[in-house]
Amino acid sequence: MKQQYQYPLQSINPQQHLIERQAPTIIVHDKADKFAKFAISEQLVQQSQWVELKAAEGYEHNRIMKSDEVMQAFNHLVKKSSLN
Repeated sequence: MKQQYQYPLQSINPQQHLIERQAPTIIVHDKADKFAKFAISEQLVQQSQWVELKAAEGYEHNRIMKSDEVMQAFNHLVKKSSLN
């Protein structure tokens, strides 16, 4: 992001925003993602009661949004929200 947009990712601090968020959140992350390390998502789950991690395989970073895991996670989140 820094190279492409001249905007350092650290200035956004997405991890901190996610930790501070007090709403159910599901991260669907490919274990082999080379852009964003899977271990970071694992750490976020440990730091917030609101974050749930669903592991995916074979999508890497760019194709993850087309995965069945994303659709299942979205459906789970919608059902969970409608119960409240």
